[in-house]
Amino acid sequence: MARQRGPRKPKEVISEVLRRTREGQPDSAIARDLRIHRTTVARYRAHAEGEVLGRMARLEVMKEALARHFQDLCQVAERLRKELSVPPPRHSAVDDLEAGGTHSARHRDGGAVVHWEAKEEEGLSLPGEDELLFNSLKQHTRDSELWELLGSWKKLGGQYLAELSRFWRVVKQESRGMTGLDIVSEKDKTGLTGDFPRVVYVDACEHAFSGGKGWEDTPYEVKSPRPGWFELWQGNVRLAAATTGEEVDRCANAHQELLRRYRAPEEGANALSRAVALLKELGGLNSTIFQELDRLLLRRTFPGKCDLCPG
Repeated sequence: MARQRGPRKPKEVISEVLRRTREGQPDSAIARDLRIHRTTVARYRAHAEGEVLGRMARLEVMKEALARHFQDLCQVAERLRKELSVPPPRHSAVDDLEAGGTHSARHRDGGAVVHWEAKEEEGLSLPGEDELLFNSLKQHTRDSELWELLGSWKKLGGQYLAELSRFWRVVKQESRGMTGLDIVSEKDKTGLTGDFPRVVYVDACEHAFSGGKGWEDTPYEVKSPRPGWFELWQGNVRLAAATTGEEVDRCANAHQELLRRYRAPEEGANALSRAVALLKELGGLNSTIFQELDRLLLRRTFPGKCDLCPG
């Protein structure tokens, strides 16, 4: 004798009600076949439809959260692109921090100030590297060659910045040695201003990196705003201040000599040739990294999961 099947579980009945409803069966027929009341059929159908709507609502919330997360990751990728812009040396403010081989530079890119900092042994550090979203992008794209390329870029960028900083240090030392004066920041003190070596640095970079003209056509002028006080100017840039005209003349001669020295092909090339080569290499690496970033963004999604992924 065949065993009779036990009473169906509510979930089985609900599933059967939904199946028959999709097939177009009326409530009365469903109730008769399943041996339940017509109102029970309606209640089960409403319950199931409510669950479906709930799942759909949860899916929409998840889709919106994932879309926002994707946009956040895209913004990180775009910010990374901006931070990888290589600062032209002649437009950079290089600060040799003279502590542990640390160097920094600031330059403007599309109105925004980009700050670089590097240690000679560690390469460049980029702003935001320690942020959670940066790490999220890294988790999603761990198999991409982007991170190996970025590591090479940071190493080269650190070497490039260190070369500029080394040259800046040499120019400052020579400026002090040839004039016998210190570099001072106070306007009421005698000495060289920070622009005295800066003009030499920028002029040398113009010639070494682009072969353009620097400060050749900018004349010198000695001003004496009060008795016993003399200032050396080049164009609208104040270079030095002294209490005697002889000191100012010595500063002018030293400045002209430094400009001539680093404009000369052999001197300028020797001083900045390494930086010129590194800048060219960085430009090529930039193009490769940008292509990889474009490839990742064009996929319209990021693979895998990260610690910040919704759900």
